[in-house]
Amino acid sequence: MGLAELKAKTLSTPEDYLTLEREADTRREFLDGEIYAMVAGESLPHSRICMNLAREGGNSLKGKRCEPLSPNMKVRTSSASLFAYPDLTIVGGEPLFHEPEKSGSHQSDGCIKVTARLTIF
Repeated sequence: MGLAELKAKTLSTPEDYLTLEREADTRREFLDGEIYAMVAGESLPHSRICMNLAREGGNSLKGKRCEPLSPNMKVRTSSASLFAYPDLTIVGGEPLFHEPEKSGSHQSDGCIKVTARLTIF
């Protein structure tokens, strides 16, 4: 991407992203003002890693104040610079929801997104 393209890029606000998400048929993620379409499907190794993380995470959190959540729960960072659908989210205590309907984005205590390299944010 050239410098001219970078200058021409319009950054979105978290509110723009959330409005788009409510109206969209497909999922998107938000990072530092940019909205990214999510790719449908996953590879077999990715699926195995995610399931192993979820199983081990759930087993190790049993009886503790934390709970693991599925990749269907949108989460955000406390600064609202990231809204994502992590492969595994861990919430301790009562979740803090960004939107009043409590069906989506909330703050988490830990998120894992499986990529070519393991990313924990």
